[in-house]
Amino acid sequence: MSWSKKMNWSIYYNIPNELQPIYLDRLELKKKEPSKKYLDELTRTHQIKIPFENLDATDFLRPISIEPQNLINKILKNKRGGYCFELNGLFFLLLLSLGFDAWMCPCRQLRHPEPYPVPATHCGILVYCENKTLFCDVGYGGPAPQESLEFKIGEQQYIDKEIFCFYRSGIVPNDTRSRPQDSGWYTLVRKTDKKYDIEMH
Repeated sequence: MSWSKKMNWSIYYNIPNELQPIYLDRLELKKKEPSKKYLDELTRTHQIKIPFENLDATDFLRPISIEPQNLINKILKNKRGGYCFELNGLFFLLLLSLGFDAWMCPCRQLRHPEPYPVPATHCGILVYCENKTLFCDVGYGGPAPQESLEFKIGEQQYIDKEIFCFYRSGIVPNDTRSRPQDSGWYTLVRKTDKKYDIEMH
């Protein structure tokens, strides 16, 4: 993918020492022991205080860097927002620094039925906590769940007035030739009281 060209991924194994204190300071939160409750607090607060924005790419025509130190400078020190790989990439490092068992996962946006595989141009975070696999996303703006979701297939989960549910999905949605049980992909469906649905894959 274009975002990974010439990327030195080994830098993600060394979390900058300054990241955690200035990150928690921006969120106005204290360090706590890893738990689902704390993860939900971090996720909701992050979505409120650090906006999704892609101004560098669309308005300022600046190159985007997802290297940790550049993300720290932009989002934490300069108090900017960012897009999914910036926000979730930095949040992933915060979770690791706090002792969470977290890893990033590729995602695809499914805003309407697609006749071909949609590129994985989004990312989310999976966290293993309290004997559960949880999904969280601070890099998608308003449609993202405001708390973590347990990764359970076919079970509706409620956050405020929104309903979320994971389903097994084929590589190409709604294509009977693309077998969900063999694809390794799952679709997250969101429904609200406003009848507005969002799917993420």
